[in-house]
Amino acid sequence: MDNKKILALGDSLALPGHRTAYESTWICRLKNEYPAADFITYFRRSLTSDVLVSLGGGENDSGPPGCDCLEIFKPHFVILQMGIVDCAPRLFSALTRKIILARLPNWLRSVTIKIAKKTRSRRAGRTDVPPERYKKNLDTYFKRCEISAVEKVIIIKICYPDARMRKKNPGIVGSLKLYNQLIDEVAQKYASVHVVDPLDTRQSTEQIFDEDGYHPNGMGHERVYQAVSAVLSKR
Repeated sequence: MDNKKILALGDSLALPGHRTAYESTWICRLKNEYPAADFITYFRRSLTSDVLVSLGGGENDSGPPGCDCLEIFKPHFVILQMGIVDCAPRLFSALTRKIILARLPNWLRSVTIKIAKKTRSRRAGRTDVPPERYKKNLDTYFKRCEISAVEKVIIIKICYPDARMRKKNPGIVGSLKLYNQLIDEVAQKYASVHVVDPLDTRQSTEQIFDEDGYHPNGMGHERVYQAVSAVLSKR
């Protein structure tokens, strides 16, 4: 891994927090394992796959839309962990939250949300990134990775949460299954794309999430680290 650039992009599941220290995160473990590699990270809460095709680029930039997530760095390897924000069923559509809720006074917004929690259910049709767009985002990004001669793209499947998260948002299970299927469908088109699924609670009785039921704890990050490292080290 000497002088190799590894670009890692992810949402809050890749970040420390809750009861997990940075030293226990999978990205820190990888940095320790490959000290000669150049790690470039962009982790942000509430991140969706839209950034892959929109962050940077356009008329005032030499790169394509989304180049801040790929082309400007010219990485040898890419690691992606995002999707839970894309697929989570919501009480309100993204457009309603942006156009209506965001403009309400704080007190009225709080009352509206409180009433909605009692009268509405979270629906798969109300996701931040619809399935069709999620699939297109991945396909566009993987194609650009191929053009950019990225050696390996490692995508971490959306975690299958434990009972605490499933109780809070029962529609999440069907939604994440669909989005994970889309990952498989798109990935099989590209030889350089490798799919790993270390955060599926159905495969183990280990406690791999923090108190909210879907942010990985130290054990969860360890499983991600092991899965990603195995792909990186394989010739």
